[in-house]
Amino acid sequence: MLTTATCGSVLCVLGFTLWGFHVAHETDRLDRELLRLARHHVSHLVDHLHQLEHVHGHGHGHGHEHDREHRHDASELHPPDSFLGEHLQDLHSAAVRTDGGVLARSNRWPELVPVAPLAYPTATSVQTVAGGAANFRLMRVREHGHTVVLALDLTRHERGLDRVAIVLWSSIAIGLLVVASAAWWIAHRALRPIGTLTRLAERVTADALDERISAADADREFARLIHVFNEMLERLERGFRQSARFTADASHELKTPLTIMQGHVEVALGNAADGSDAQRALAAQLDEIQRLKGLVSKLLVLSRADAGALRLDSRGLDLGELVRGVCEDVQVLAPDLAFEMRIPRGIVIDADENLLQQAVQNLVSNATKYNRANGRVAIEVESSDGEAIVRVVNTGPEIDAAEAAQIFDRFFRGSRSRNRKVDGLGLGLSLAREIARAHGGTLEFAGRRGDENVFVLRLPC
Repeated sequence: MLTTATCGSVLCVLGFTLWGFHVAHETDRLDRELLRLARHHVSHLVDHLHQLEHVHGHGHGHGHEHDREHRHDASELHPPDSFLGEHLQDLHSAAVRTDGGVLARSNRWPELVPVAPLAYPTATSVQTVAGGAANFRLMRVREHGHTVVLALDLTRHERGLDRVAIVLWSSIAIGLLVVASAAWWIAHRALRPIGTLTRLAERVTADALDERISAADADREFARLIHVFNEMLERLERGFRQSARFTADASHELKTPLTIMQGHVEVALGNAADGSDAQRALAAQLDEIQRLKGLVSKLLVLSRADAGALRLDSRGLDLGELVRGVCEDVQVLAPDLAFEMRIPRGIVIDADENLLQQAVQNLVSNATKYNRANGRVAIEVESSDGEAIVRVVNTGPEIDAAEAAQIFDRFFRGSRSRNRKVDGLGLGLSLAREIARAHGGTLEFAGRRGDENVFVLRLPC
């Protein structure tokens, strides 16, 4: 765009300059031609007056009155048409006496154009005057005591200039179009690698870090940029794979010690006296161990999802039956909440039952934990346009825009849940979304509906 604007400005300046030079050249050429014709007219006028004087000289002896008559006739004599330029197209001429009076002029002399001003400042002068519907170029020449005035109608001259102007500015417009097209083509070709980088960057996800860009057809400058970009992707892929592998390995290695710890604590808890401090301490430890086991289990599933190794044991199942069973289990743990279920039967999907059950349980548990006292939880299941939709609605606190943008981030807990009164790890929604993605579906926060929050799970069916 900047290149096109610059070239356009240069072409416009060049066009104005050429137009100015052309007008000045044509005007100078016109003035030179008028000056040549005017001097020719002066010479013709001098010869004509000499002939008149010769005629009067031969008739001198015929008497004083006869001389006066001839002098009177000579003062009012009009030069012939060949002198006045009547044969010249659009050109008018006039002869002026030394006292400023008009000796003779063309029959077609424009009425609004002055012939003889009071005084001429120089021997030769030229100017443009308006003569009604047309402009005229006046050339006044005074030589040998005689003055000739030529008036040229500029209509044809101005039409010629207009034609040149049309050609000039049309050429500039075409030039601008050519320059703009060439600039677009060059810029598009030069920036093609940037577009490729942009499209690749848009496709880069945790599951597609192995993509690379070929630098075979790129220019040297862009080849270096592509090489650096590919190296960055390689470092990201290596770091991400190492992180996912570490999480998976750590989660796997922690499962056995935690199971052993849970067994020892359960044995000790069974041997502790009822109501004793030891029993209460062991019960608290058992709760924490179970919490850690849940965390490890979820991290293991997430690490597998990140590595693209989350294997699905898919089979046909009734989504309504699965959701209804989850809701009945959760309802027992939240007796103060009102549950409304609109769950039809017969919506069959291909899914991993254990993983999908965990995703739905995370959603419904989240709706019960983040709810007001005596609140409401509504679960709706429906099928539409080849999709099975599970909608979970609760009368929980409003989720602002900042929290909504992070609500599916791992270990994120809203400002109202950052205390141990609300049990949770901040992994439930993140895990549910990863399970939905593994099934080719989506999970999203659909916003508020009145005073309720709405989460929507979509799965292909």
